[in-house]
Amino acid sequence: MTTDRAKILSRYLAEASEEHPKLGGIFSLYSSLIDICYTAVPDDLRPFLKEKPWTPDSVPLLDLAALESAVLVHTAETYRRIQAVLKGESSPEGPTTTVCLKWALKPSLLNLRMEIVDKIPLPIHPACPLCGGDPFMAEILSEDQRFLYCGFCAMRWPFPVEICLSCGNQDREKMGFFVSDDRGRRGYRAETCEICKTYIKTAYRKVQMDYPDDIDIEDVMTLPLDTLACHRGYR
Repeated sequence: MTTDRAKILSRYLAEASEEHPKLGGIFSLYSSLIDICYTAVPDDLRPFLKEKPWTPDSVPLLDLAALESAVLVHTAETYRRIQAVLKGESSPEGPTTTVCLKWALKPSLLNLRMEIVDKIPLPIHPACPLCGGDPFMAEILSEDQRFLYCGFCAMRWPFPVEICLSCGNQDREKMGFFVSDDRGRRGYRAETCEICKTYIKTAYRKVQMDYPDDIDIEDVMTLPLDTLACHRGYR
């Protein structure tokens, strides 16, 4: 991970801050996390992969129990650096302990994904094939091609456009979407299901001329969509 990449991602957050000044503090905070993560040394997570192939009925490939009890020297140092940045941070919008751990593991998880992306099976299932986590964002490449991103490890895998991730609804009349105050000009919108009242933030790549190429940063940039979804009663 490079400092040049960190500068590019920080620029995206700075632009988002100009558009949403009320969220300037949280954007600045995550910019600091970027600086830490993109200069951190990753740990090798390959020893924590299970040999058994992933199936929808099995556990994920990453052995989370083993990982939880492991000594990850570089990740621990990155976590300490993150904690130092957050010291005295009292904002209710600040990262939780889970989010701090996710960002501390980000360099190692990125390396792991790059090493196994062509080897891991990608079943049609709403759970992450690598760590079993829930998707937190999606991207649409064409009318019938959608990919999900894991909220913890940022793994990317395909999932049908016409199926609700939460309840399995396939009635298009019960699905909808909304955009934030930028009227969707950046290519982001919240896809909704009216049966289970859930949403997932979705990037439409065909209309995006420019985007960060880091799904965690896109998640932070689109916080106004989360706020709007909450106000509208979606989860």
